[in-house]
Amino acid sequence: MRVGCFGLIVVSLVLTGPVRAGPCRKARTEFKRAQALLKRGATIPAILSLRKAYGICPAPRLLYYVGQAFGRVKLYPEAARAYWQFLDEANVSDPRRSLALTALKAMKMPARPPRPTACGPCRCRHPPRARRVPRKKRRRLPLHVALDEARPGRPVLLAADPVGNVPVFSRLYLHYRPRGAARFYKRAMKADRRNRYWGCIPARHMRGKSVQYYIEVVAVTGRRVAGSGTRRSPNIIELSATAKRQPGALLRRCP
Repeated sequence: MRVGCFGLIVVSLVLTGPVRAGPCRKARTEFKRAQALLKRGATIPAILSLRKAYGICPAPRLLYYVGQAFGRVKLYPEAARAYWQFLDEANVSDPRRSLALTALKAMKMPARPPRPTACGPCRCRHPPRARRVPRKKRRRLPLHVALDEARPGRPVLLAADPVGNVPVFSRLYLHYRPRGAARFYKRAMKADRRNRYWGCIPARHMRGKSVQYYIEVVAVTGRRVAGSGTRRSPNIIELSATAKRQPGALLRRCP
C-alpha cells in the first residue's frame, strides 16, 4: 500500500490466492486470465474476467478485486459499488474489509451506499417523464342491428356496416324467407357513398305473422367471413299493424 501524490491511497492489485476448488473450479481460469491481464495493464478486460468469474462462483473476494481494478482507472463510483457489495457479502473476519473501507475513504465515498430517496417533482435534476396518453380507440359499429318488428304489406330496408368488422370482403347478401315459404330468397346488398350496405325485403313478401332473415359477408374466396344470423338461427321480424313505420326516404332504395 502506498500514498499517491494527490493524497489518495492506492492499493496494489496483487491477485494471490486461488479461488476455492469444488463447484468454483471453472472460475479459476477466469481469475488467472484477469491476473495476467492486470500484469499487462489491460484493466477493463481484467474487470470483465473478474465479473465473469464472480458470476460462476460468487466469492466476495472477487468483488474486492473488482473495486481495486476500477480504482486503478479512476472509475470511483463503480469501484465504490463493488466495495459496498463486498462489505455486504464478506465475512466479518475478512482482513480485506479494513482495506476496502480505507479505499472508500481515500475516494471520498461513504462506507455504506446512500439510501434511495423519493424523487419529487421539484427535486429531480432530470426532466419529468412525459405522461403516455392512450390512443382513442376507433368506435366499432356493429355489422347489423336486427329489426324486431315491422308492418305487414310494407317493404323493409335493412342496413349493414362492414367497415371495421370485416378486413376483406367481396359482397354482402340478404337472405329472407316469408312465413310458409320453403326456401330463403337471396338478394345482393348495395353500397352507398359511405360504404354502408342496404338490402330490401319487398312488400309482397311481408305477409303472415313473421319473416325470417339473415345477412352474410362473403369474401373473395367465397367463404363466409361474417354475418348477422344464420340459416339455422335467423333473425325474426314480427309483423304487427302497430309497429313503427320506416321513413319514406329510406324506402326509396327499395325497388
